Amino acid sequence: MVKSIHTLTIRDYSLFDKTGDMKYLAVGKIKKKNMPEIEALLLDVAKGLGSDNGDGAMNKEKHRIETVFHIQILITLYQAAYNLLINKTQIDVWRTMIGKNKGSDYTNLIEYVRKINEEAGININPDTWDDDMITLRDQIDLWTDRYNQNFPKQTEEAGMTFMQIVLGVFAALKFPLNEDISMSDFFEMKTQAEEISRKMQLQADGR
Repeated sequence: MVKSIHTLTIRDYSLFDKTGDMKYLAVGKIKKKNMPEIEALLLDVAKGLGSDNGDGAMNKEKHRIETVFHIQILITLYQAAYNLLINKTQIDVWRTMIGKNKGSDYTNLIEYVRKINEEAGININPDTWDDDMITLRDQIDLWTDRYNQNFPKQTEEAGMTFMQIVLGVFAALKFPLNEDISMSDFFEMKTQAEEISRKMQLQADGR
């Protein structure tokens, strides 16, 4: 059975895009009679990916910058929050030992936690902060790995690959990277990202 844009995931299409193997477009074996459905699916995907206007190289660089900027923000927030969490724990222990039971007030930490949730969708909770920070670190690792895979240092001056578009969209929307999202949901995200980019460009132009 051939998948639709509602059941085909980002990961499925990325694997097809890299290998050309149509098995990622279907559940079970593909038969000759399925070819019209395959062609229709690929046409739907092409339409969804083709709404981005402008020069290919320029958009590729824009997506690259958005992605690396997002990674840098996550790294900065991780380092800042981790340092404060470690210090806060130690200072609270000291205060308890000398009879000062009230914990230290770290207003910056509250702001970092808020920003982490905004940028990465991760809640840093008092009781599970160590596990939550590991989750954030894992997300940074995932973003970094995908960046290195899809934006090699020796970049060909060609159009954007599918995963380069994916990284740019997730970065623009400040969403956690999730390759299990359906293509139809991704196309909606891409439209939102393009609208955000358009508004930012209008602001930059002073309109």
